Amino acid sequence: MLIRWIGILLVSAGFSGSATARDVATSLAPAMKLGEARHALVIGNAAYMQSPLRNPLNDARAIAKELSAAGFVVDLLEDATQVGMQRAIRRFGDRLQEGGVGLFYYAGHGMQVKGRNFLMPVNADIDREYEIEYSSVDVNMVLSMMDTARNPLNIVILDACRNNPFARSFRVAATGLAQMDAPAGTFIAFATSPGAVAADGTGSNGVYTKHLLQQIRVPGQKIEQVFKQVRIGVIAETRGEQTPWESSSLRGEFQFLPDTRPAAQALPPAGLAAFEELLRRDREARREETEKQIRDALERQRIEFAQQGFRATPEPATPPPAPVKAEPAIIASVAPPAITAAIDARLPQAGDRWTYRLVQPRQKGAMVDHSYEVLVVAASTTGVLDRASIDGGQPAEWAHPRGPYFMTQGLALFSPYLSVFEEIRVGAPIDKIVLRGQTGCQDRYSCNVTGRVVAREGLRTSAGRFDAYKVVIEQEWYPAQPAAYSADMWARRTLTVWYSPQLKRAIKYSSRVVSGTPPIDANFDLELLSYQLNQP
Repeated sequence: MLIRWIGILLVSAGFSGSATARDVATSLAPAMKLGEARHALVIGNAAYMQSPLRNPLNDARAIAKELSAAGFVVDLLEDATQVGMQRAIRRFGDRLQEGGVGLFYYAGHGMQVKGRNFLMPVNADIDREYEIEYSSVDVNMVLSMMDTARNPLNIVILDACRNNPFARSFRVAATGLAQMDAPAGTFIAFATSPGAVAADGTGSNGVYTKHLLQQIRVPGQKIEQVFKQVRIGVIAETRGEQTPWESSSLRGEFQFLPDTRPAAQALPPAGLAAFEELLRRDREARREETEKQIRDALERQRIEFAQQGFRATPEPATPPPAPVKAEPAIIASVAPPAITAAIDARLPQAGDRWTYRLVQPRQKGAMVDHSYEVLVVAASTTGVLDRASIDGGQPAEWAHPRGPYFMTQGLALFSPYLSVFEEIRVGAPIDKIVLRGQTGCQDRYSCNVTGRVVAREGLRTSAGRFDAYKVVIEQEWYPAQPAAYSADMWARRTLTVWYSPQLKRAIKYSSRVVSGTPPIDANFDLELLSYQLNQP
């Protein structure tokens, strides 16, 4: 699956059952009152004339049930026409003018056209792109209604990034939904990143819905924590293929359910100890699952390198190097207990994402511009498992173990998470650098690599200005056998890498050939354009 920038405003919920198409709203009485007025409009569209969907009705009913239990007065609309959706939104707006919290949830088809997002009624008859605006419901209509009501807090949840139902008639320029900024006092939840397409799901509910329902039921969680936990669960279950997204401008706090549990100090010691043990076991189980995921990836890489005949390059030596025993292609280091806690605090989180601009010179002075995207799938003290793609192409999954090393993955990267696993100090040398899968450092060539932390400086990129450590790497190629000497086989390049502890990754690479003709593409620049970091 391609790593794409996804665009959706949240996802569905879980509840089995089927229903006939209807354009009438079913009101669900709230099971409890939480002090403030709470109103919700929930829409599930599935019975489309083209590309009917399996789960939106189940999802909408489950969400409506949970919201009702959380004190919302819910209007549930199933298989709605355009007129039915517009009327329901109008009624919803009238209720919001009474004040309190408003929540709009939609599950069904949706698409973006020229940066605007549209929700598809089940009776949509669209044959040309320009007809979408007049045959569907603009999400901005919902946001404008909420803004007009002037109630203090609104939540928008949309599962509207499924495949284009009108693909046989035409193709829109962009997939999924477009990114949206939340108006003041509004929280918008995206089931996945802007521009991506989410699956309808093979069970009675989608992956996102399953995790969303679990978190809504947790008493005392603030809304930001609810969706953070949903994001972590979805990323882990889909192995990074779906990344939930949020946009918020909330000025107050909100909880779906109040925390009715007794204060910890009021619990008897035995009960408190049992509760803490439960939490500890849960954390440990998650840690072990992440650790296994990374170690399995490292083992796959070791086998892949062995099958391809790659070997690790030994310590730098004066050419020609003395014969040494080759090391395993991938070495999974284990952090000593004394530094494990320190590494834990620096680790990136599943769902962290960085987007770079990759510039490579070509013949006759032409420059080739690419987008290089990286998504974290899992992270532990053993390594970081991520997925990277160039220009939205087929992603390459890689587990980066601890320690400084080179690795070829489309271009030669030097230890992108070095500042996570190493204590970087200005003036300190970079310890032994291992070459893994480096074309040109096998058979015909030998390589010397040295590195040093040369400075700590402010660095400005398109993503902002950051405090960074500057590391300079010198790499040299020369003939592995003196008899194979050829002048063009001697080459040197300098690679400069800037690390931001704040961003938990390298934010800029600059590679330049110093002399000769290296056996790899050694001239390139990689600079951070944007990023998204989840809070630990």
